Amino acid sequence: MTMAYLSPNYDYDIFISFADRDNRLFREQRPELGGWVERFARNLEVWLRDQRRLDDFKVWLDRKRLSGASLFEDRIRNDLKRTGILLVLHSVNYRESDFCRSELGWFLEAARAQQIGLAPGRESRVLNVLINNIPKRAWTDGDHWTRDLAGTTGFHFHTVREDDPQAFCDPLFDTEPAYREAMKPIIDTAYNLLTRHLCQSVVATPAPTPQPAPEAVDDDQRPTIFVASCPETQLKLQKRLLREIEASVRIAALIPPPYGVAAHDRALEAAVRDASLSIHLLDDSPGELIDDAASHYPTRQAEAARRAGGSSLLCLPEALDLETVEDPAHRRWLRSLVTDSRDNAGYQLLRGSPTRLIHEIKDQIERIVSGSAVDASERTIVVDPHKLDQVQGLELGYRLQQRSGDLTLFLTRDGTEPAERWTDFEELVARANDLVVLCGRVAPAWVRRRVERAFQVAAGRIGETLALRNIWVLMLPNCPGGDAIPNLPPLLRVQVLDNTSGPNIADTTLDALLGGGAPL
Repeated sequence: MTMAYLSPNYDYDIFISFADRDNRLFREQRPELGGWVERFARNLEVWLRDQRRLDDFKVWLDRKRLSGASLFEDRIRNDLKRTGILLVLHSVNYRESDFCRSELGWFLEAARAQQIGLAPGRESRVLNVLINNIPKRAWTDGDHWTRDLAGTTGFHFHTVREDDPQAFCDPLFDTEPAYREAMKPIIDTAYNLLTRHLCQSVVATPAPTPQPAPEAVDDDQRPTIFVASCPETQLKLQKRLLREIEASVRIAALIPPPYGVAAHDRALEAAVRDASLSIHLLDDSPGELIDDAASHYPTRQAEAARRAGGSSLLCLPEALDLETVEDPAHRRWLRSLVTDSRDNAGYQLLRGSPTRLIHEIKDQIERIVSGSAVDASERTIVVDPHKLDQVQGLELGYRLQQRSGDLTLFLTRDGTEPAERWTDFEELVARANDLVVLCGRVAPAWVRRRVERAFQVAAGRIGETLALRNIWVLMLPNCPGGDAIPNLPPLLRVQVLDNTSGPNIADTTLDALLGGGAPL
């Protein structure tokens, strides 16, 4: 079960309280996209987890009620007691819902009873998101049950009409430019609550329900995994990884105790030789220096595993920008991990959030335990949106993963002017089967530079192992047309997909991307 960012104090970071009628706004138009509430929850989760780096961020959303079939249970009330923030999607429909009234009451009752209270640091743990134009007096005065929201700030998330303050107003859709601006203060407030106030709170923890003991695994049948020394910045992740894999594998002794270089290298050679997999958690620091050598334990161990040709995973944080690494030698070495040929090499370079890295590591361990080899041909698609087209990039990624269970998907980090993060971009291109550059509100020159840079990566690795088969340009409704990508070199063989006829990603676009296209 996925843990919350606020774990162990809370099971859920945010509980979304909503009226099921509000979810139908998208569902009736495009059922495959899900409803308005589903999309809002998905965007909220992506922005907090991926952009604000809240690993393990967890949203509670009543999936049964999304279909209009949910009844309240004691479980929901208990879940609200273990929730950090209640996010109310406040609408005319919400105000008429007995379900929503119960959720608000249960959360307020639980929060007020906790030591941290309802408003730590004078910030309410209830986020009141107005998706219709509900006048403030309607939820601060009078006898309606939403008067309990009186201590909250109302986040306007609807199409405000300046000429008619009393207008009903519709919720913003994530295809509209105003959606991102309206989401920002919600994200900022939730982030501050989660990281500054709630992460230190303590709530009463019920006695755990006795669970049957896991089935014992014969130690002789478990594979041996070597987890290498890591820099201090990765110690927390290393401890978490060891805790999550210790039941299914044998973990080789950590190196050092301390060792001098000769004793270290002998112990390291034996550990790498006997291990089914070695794992190296790296960062911008080279780590602890070996006493009698001008090298560091983490990098020396990773380099030895890299040369040995066995199975090894070299892991980098998603937020690491190689160009900002202070130590020049370490920067060059990290860069070599990305750019050097990997022909006949057993190591893989992984990059992601702590949660994503642990998921990929555990997935490979499970394949070793089951005796199945890692499928090196698994399809990998990299979606490359400018921040102006990020909503469509998120939708494309979501739809692709819905359609294909065998797909590995990455979204590039924002490549805005003037300093584009070419290191991150090039690393993802080197791992991708398909690169999809989005062309919507962004300037045509940006699209052209991304495509040309991808081709440079491909051309620079001739004769080496390169997965890239297709470069696509996906034209969105705001794209200026075919002139958006003028004068591309003919050798690029870029394939253009026209998705300008509607605001959503078309099924024909998905069919083309998943069909594979013509290889480079």
